[in-house]
This record gives sequence, structure tokens and C-alpha cells, in this order.
Amino acid sequence: MEENRDVEIARADPDARRRALWCFLALAVLGFACILVVSGRVGELEALAERDPEEARRQLGEAMGLISLVNAAALLPFAGYFGYLSLRIFRSGRFPPPNIWLIRDTRIARGARAQWIGTVAAVVSAVLLVLAVVPLLSWRAFLEVLVGVEGG
Repeated sequence: MEENRDVEIARADPDARRRALWCFLALAVLGFACILVVSGRVGELEALAERDPEEARRQLGEAMGLISLVNAAALLPFAGYFGYLSLRIFRSGRFPPPNIWLIRDTRIARGARAQWIGTVAAVVSAVLLVLAVVPLLSWRAFLEVLVGVEGG
């Protein structure tokens, strides 16, 4: 087996794995709580629609607005992170960029490979930004199409 002495390795931060695990667990708990709240709310809205359809539509609109805000609050930090990461990759000309927290030792990519990774990070950032912003801007129009409620 031939050894490549030109390979550069960026060393992992010993605490990064633990921090990443805690962040993942916090997001999972928050996501599970949101699912429980929304699923309970759907049953309440169905029951309300039988008694008072207008009030059910109004509350559905409020719920959709809140869901749009929660969606944006969840996605915008990730969009920002991937945008920042792509800028750091483009500026440094390498991936991973210097002084980034790594959960494992990572081979440093330079040149075209680093540019490709930076481009992918920028595209991910743009997609997440669209997924965060479009529901915020369009939930009232969607509600109007869905149940015939005027946005107000």
C-alpha cells in the first residue's frame, strides 16, 4: 500500500462531537414537540369546523402563519450557516476552512474540489433560504386557495 505524504488533515475538535450531539438532540426534541402540538391542533380545528366554520378558518389562518414562522426560525440559521461556510471556503480556497469545528479528522480539499464544495454549500444555503421565506410570504394566499378565506 502506497502512502501519500502530500495529504493534509484538519484535526477534529475533541468537544465538537459532543456539542453537535446536544444540538441534534435539542432540535429533535423541539421538532417532536412541534409535531405533537400541530397534530393536536388539527383535531381541535376539525371539531371546531363542525360547530363554527368561520372561526375554524380564522384559527387555521393563525395556525398556518405560526407554522410559517416556526419553519423560518428553524431553517434560517442553517441557511445562514451554509452561506457563511461557502464564503469561508471561497475565501480560503480550501475545505474545511481554517479554524472550523470538526467532529472528525478531515482531509483538506483545495482547488477545484474545494470550489465545488463551496458551490454546493452556497446552493444548499439558497434552497434553505427559499424554503424558509416562501411560506412566510405566501401562507395567506395558500389559505385563500385552500379554504376560500380572504387574507387580512
